[in-house]
Amino acid sequence: NDLGKVGWRSAVAIGRHLVTAGQHLRRFDADGEIDPVPLPPEIAYVGSLALVTEGLLVVGRELSWDDMQDAVNHRPDKATLNRFRLALYDHHGRWTVGPSFGLPRPESAVGRTEQGAWILCADLVIRFDASLTKTTAHRLPYYPGSGEVTESGMWLTLDPAKLGQHLRNSQTPDPWRLRDMLSDLRPRYQDSRGLVVRLDNNFDPVAAVLTDSHRPSAVVTPDDIVWFSGRSWRGITADGHIIDGQTATSRPAPHRL
Repeated sequence: NDLGKVGWRSAVAIGRHLVTAGQHLRRFDADGEIDPVPLPPEIAYVGSLALVTEGLLVVGRELSWDDMQDAVNHRPDKATLNRFRLALYDHHGRWTVGPSFGLPRPESAVGRTEQGAWILCADLVIRFDASLTKTTAHRLPYYPGSGEVTESGMWLTLDPAKLGQHLRNSQTPDPWRLRDMLSDLRPRYQDSRGLVVRLDNNFDPVAAVLTDSHRPSAVVTPDDIVWFSGRSWRGITADGHIIDGQTATSRPAPHRL
């Protein structure tokens, strides 16, 4: 089938359905696409999705002046990313949309923990209250490549070679105590490893693990283990231990924080 433009950057599985982001929430089952979900009038485009108890938590971009100009000129692909809303689409097909807020750049992830919903944007973790209103922002010491929520916090990926170069200056602050771990890494074009860091709900790191893939894929399972890819699957538990996917035996993490 011709799927057209699908927002594969952010997709979640709900039962036997796959839901993707974009100008609609597009739904797919084993037989193909089913009826898409129209967005509320406050939202022109959905970027990131997260599955929560009530349904889907989404980051929606508001309709901008450029969007209206593009509609007139029949250029739907151009977009200006500036104003956003956090919204919930529940299992009854109802939308709850929060107030408008600004971001310095498009978000890279959205999620929710016991402390409430959050958005990851550049090096900022932005929190929201129960009414989907923006409250506080926490600045991370580094810019992550990707990230996702867990029951006890979140995980991030970082570029270890680039970070190692940054930390070679002994006067550079090292809040996550990664300098010794990364001191022997070469520049990125010579070293293809990646770094997965697991954080708790206070955004403090509990473990950092070098991987053999520069851009490791990661997934959180229902038992709150972050599994990441490489020559074999490995996992990081909430208390910072590593599970070897081949032997399924737990051992201390290479770098406990």
